[in-house]
Amino acid sequence: MILRSILLAAVLAVPAAAQAPEAPAPAAQVSSPAAPPRRGNRLLAFYVPQILLGVCALAAASEAAARRSPERGRALRVAWDWALLAAFGACAALGLLLLFPLDRALKGAVEHAHVWAGAAATAAAGYHAVKRIRTFI
Repeated sequence: MILRSILLAAVLAVPAAAQAPEAPAPAAQVSSPAAPPRRGNRLLAFYVPQILLGVCALAAASEAAARRSPERGRALRVAWDWALLAAFGACAALGLLLLFPLDRALKGAVEHAHVWAGAAATAAAGYHAVKRIRTFI
């Protein structure tokens, strides 16, 4: 812990001009038309874990609300069914839209929305399956 603090202080004390310049990228890493540039982790870039956790938090909140007020249970189940339908429909429609030639910026926005809707639909479908598993057995 002390060693890390000392190293951090030493790095922060060096002015930016005194730091060594970055080496140029090797020829193998230079992007060419044949090889697309490497991207990062696409799940994290599209905020998929955050969406999944958000939907799971909403599911937990609706479960707590249904336990406190049983008459709300049916309304919450219907709301989750509609949310699943809407998320799946949005994912499907945006996926079909990606088949058409789009402007680069618009295609990126549609791709992001498609992944977000798919993540929400996946989480809602998982919750739906867990809630309805007794009827399938």
